[in-house]
Amino acid sequence: SYTLQSDYKLGPKMYLYGSFRGTDSRYSAYFKDYTFSGGLGYQLTNTDTLLVEIEAGPGYRYQEPNLDEIGSNEVVFPNLVREPIFRSNLKTEWQILRNFKLSVDATLVGGESNTRLDTDISVINNITEDIALKVSQSRQYHNQVPEGLSKSDSVLAVSLVFLF
Repeated sequence: SYTLQSDYKLGPKMYLYGSFRGTDSRYSAYFKDYTFSGGLGYQLTNTDTLLVEIEAGPGYRYQEPNLDEIGSNEVVFPNLVREPIFRSNLKTEWQILRNFKLSVDATLVGGESNTRLDTDISVINNITEDIALKVSQSRQYHNQVPEGLSKSDSVLAVSLVFLF
């Protein structure tokens, strides 16, 4: 899985963005799951302690389901998806203390086949200059899922981060 983004500054707070998010896998519910998007971004604030950015723009989604790997508990329909989408993103980073940061990233991708909201919330506590403890929760919400399945899924992770 990979994510690429490029930003081009139009002014002190406004920028154009191009975004690509993709997954290639022979063993997951999708062989290919790609989202392309481009649009306008705006920094509501960008200081040493607080960053708040919003982005919005049109895009395109391509999803090729892996029919051999889709089980009855997968949040995937067995259809090839090729559709225009709308993408928006909110990114916030708050340096609460010198060694403690809170981050929130929420991305909404909507199209005819499904609307998906990804949220990532994390706190990072610097133990030393080179080692930090990171606790994060990632949540995915789909507005359309096969009958009997939950519309949301979440993962809690605790990590040690090393700076080299």
